[in-house]
Amino acid sequence: MSAESHDFGALSVRLPELIDLGGIQLYRFGSADGPAMAAATRANVEHLRPRIRWGTIEGTSVEFQQERADQAEAGWLDGSLFAWALREQPDGPIIGGCGLHNRVGSGALEIGYWLDAGHTGRGLMTAAVAAITEIGLTLPGVTRIELHIDEANAASSAVARRLGYRLAETRDAEPWGAEDSGRLQIWVRP
Repeated sequence: MSAESHDFGALSVRLPELIDLGGIQLYRFGSADGPAMAAATRANVEHLRPRIRWGTIEGTSVEFQQERADQAEAGWLDGSLFAWALREQPDGPIIGGCGLHNRVGSGALEIGYWLDAGHTGRGLMTAAVAAITEIGLTLPGVTRIELHIDEANAASSAVARRLGYRLAETRDAEPWGAEDSGRLQIWVRP
């Protein structure tokens, strides 16, 4: 496992750039991964459209995904985003992504994620979210991890339940995808 130092708050931390979970590996997502992520998301655009704002033809373009990859690279360095791409083999295609986002307030990180349609139902994302939940909870000053899930997204709610997250709040929110209800659930793990 390789790692890089980061300034997270007042303390320097090291996050793993490679997390091997047996059936999948999580690799630090960065600028070099833009084209591969574009190919992966383009192949999944119909799967992503119901739940993800960028689940569109434009959102899966090389230009858009390269911008996301560049943001992930910068976020890793400034502590605002720690993102990983999921692969089954080291040189295999990207089959998903997950990340710890520093965007939900003091003491908290939010996990965002997506998985290739052909890989759902096998516990891969549950394993990935479990791993980065534990990593996030070890960071200085982090007291909780949040999952923000539309009420209609039963699969993601099931991931939250399996990992011991508790439903803290449900509120009206702008839908993220074409099939979202506009009712956002906030799942919390202290």
